[in-house]
Amino acid sequence: MIRGDTTMTWPFENDTSAITKKLAQRSFKANKLRNIVAVIAIVLTSMLFTSVTTLCVGAIQSIQTTILQIRGTSPSTGTSVNWIAIIAALFFIMIFVITGYLLIRNIFEISVVQEIKKYGLLRTIGTTEKQIKRIVYKQAFWLSIIGISIGLILGYIVGILMLPWILNFMKGEYHNLSVNLSFNPIIFVVAGIFSAITVWVSIKKPFKIAATISPIEATRYYEKDNYHSANKNRLSFKNRITEMAWRNLRRNSKRTIFIVLSMILCIILLNSAIAIGNSVDVKKYVSSVTSFDFVVASPNTFSNVQGFRFKDDSVSNEIISDIENNIPVLNGSRIYKNTLDDVSVTYDYGSLVTEVLDEYTEDNHLIRSGMVDGRTYPVKLGVDYRPLCNIYGVEKSILPKLNFIEGETDIQQLTSYLESGNYVIEISAINPNESPEFLCPLNQEVTIYKDGLPYKTVSVIARAVVDFSLVESPGKNVGYTDVGGDCPIFYMSNEMFVELYNNPAIMSYVFDVEKEHFLPATEYINSLPTVEYASSETLAQTMNGLKQTIFIIGGLIGFLLGSIGLVNFSNIIITGIINRQREFATLESIGMTKKQINKLTVLEGLFYAFLICVMGLPLSLIVANTILPTFFNQPDLWLFTIQPTIFPLILEGIVICVVAIIVPHVSFRYFRKTSIVARLRVVE
Repeated sequence: MIRGDTTMTWPFENDTSAITKKLAQRSFKANKLRNIVAVIAIVLTSMLFTSVTTLCVGAIQSIQTTILQIRGTSPSTGTSVNWIAIIAALFFIMIFVITGYLLIRNIFEISVVQEIKKYGLLRTIGTTEKQIKRIVYKQAFWLSIIGISIGLILGYIVGILMLPWILNFMKGEYHNLSVNLSFNPIIFVVAGIFSAITVWVSIKKPFKIAATISPIEATRYYEKDNYHSANKNRLSFKNRITEMAWRNLRRNSKRTIFIVLSMILCIILLNSAIAIGNSVDVKKYVSSVTSFDFVVASPNTFSNVQGFRFKDDSVSNEIISDIENNIPVLNGSRIYKNTLDDVSVTYDYGSLVTEVLDEYTEDNHLIRSGMVDGRTYPVKLGVDYRPLCNIYGVEKSILPKLNFIEGETDIQQLTSYLESGNYVIEISAINPNESPEFLCPLNQEVTIYKDGLPYKTVSVIARAVVDFSLVESPGKNVGYTDVGGDCPIFYMSNEMFVELYNNPAIMSYVFDVEKEHFLPATEYINSLPTVEYASSETLAQTMNGLKQTIFIIGGLIGFLLGSIGLVNFSNIIITGIINRQREFATLESIGMTKKQINKLTVLEGLFYAFLICVMGLPLSLIVANTILPTFFNQPDLWLFTIQPTIFPLILEGIVICVVAIIVPHVSFRYFRKTSIVARLRVVE
């Protein structure tokens, strides 16, 4: 009597979760070297993401807090997307993922190859592909939990320690900027997600090999020698050991390519970081952002949050008199500037104003703005709905500092024209590599209105380019962008400015000093309570701070990437020696000495180093001489003058060669402690 289906049910067809977990635990505990190397690789990868994310979030939070304290508004209002920053961030994320992928995949691929015969035996007793995947994925999951957790903590600590360096440089951009990093889970979420994605992508291919290989293929699996006979005679080696070492590198071409590529990538990035940090042109920056030895102004004028916008931001005549009485100034000059309080004086330079909008600040201050025909951004308007423009009153000592583009260029003639009160100079404030923009043609008539009535008509006598210290402060443009916006910038004589504006505001006082008086002048200005200053020395210190910041961040990223590469490199060498214990024992049994085998392993490491250096060092130079100059040849990056250097490349090459010698030597001595007979009995 047939009672039902009598088909045999294999053990692995039942619920085998407990069995797979047990097998995964045993394999996890048995492969200690793999675990250590894998955890180190995952920790380094996670540290990269976490430290960089911490720096970005910390800088953003600190800047937001500073802006809120000063202006009482969110910095996100009216801000545009910085696509360069986004592209740069995506580029670095891609580099981190690729570097981590190359390392982690290599480690797990070697681990799978080492245990491939074990997986084959499991397949012969009925283990399915899905169950094999569970076994190996459980191990990867445990390693990821350990590695990512440690990496998140260490990366967060590194980011916190480095954040003050970043903000110290940015203090010149954001006045009163201080570290303000509250605990933010976004840091750990973002870094954890990218770390997990990197690990997941890295392990898919090796684990697919373990799960899909057939039992027969697994028992016969070995790393093939890809060095075909047709190529054997192309290389002539006098030393047989040298030839063997070279051929051993080609047993697994893909693995060799992976390790070489990962190390080349590390070399290129590290050298690029050093080249970028070394290319901050301090002299170029100082000469481009200020025309005088000293610029004295209110603290707001030096802030990229506030800027010179109101009369309260003015420098008093008493302070200037104190400076002139205590410092032997040269070419001292007051620079007057109109403000948002000067709404009674407006200008008509031939453009039509449309779309008028009135807004009130929190202190009930009226801000009237409108669009000017042919311009992109709104401009501030006065009581008669005409533009305020950016208007400066300057002394004749300023004129030699101007770079004249068109019109009258003779300083004496210009001085005479300005003192007559019938002429103005149109100014364009730009960085090097930028093109100047002028809105009025030469001899354009500009009508000045006061309290809504025509006051005077003047003509544009010349066009000139100036640095930012002559329109606000070195490297700053917040105030004049807010006051005049998309309108022309005019220079007039200080006498006419004082005549035109009620209670005229002094934006800054600029002057030079003899070299021997530079230090006493600095000490005296530091003692003044209500003003700040910028000098050629402080600006140089700021740029040196930028160089240090780039070196620190680039050094951190380069160190982590270099560590990842060296761990990968060392792992390849060590696992190769472990997997070939029986091979070495066979060579010893037929007469090869221990010294010769040791030489063989060292030569293999040196051949790796040779390939890395021969390909990586020239590529690094090519990147430093072509890609970096192209990327930094942009107006916003004008202060960089890329200067490739070969010294870091030489140092990197030496480190790689040292590792290539030491690791094989130490590994061979450590793993060959057992007898030849015992090693010959090892089943590969």
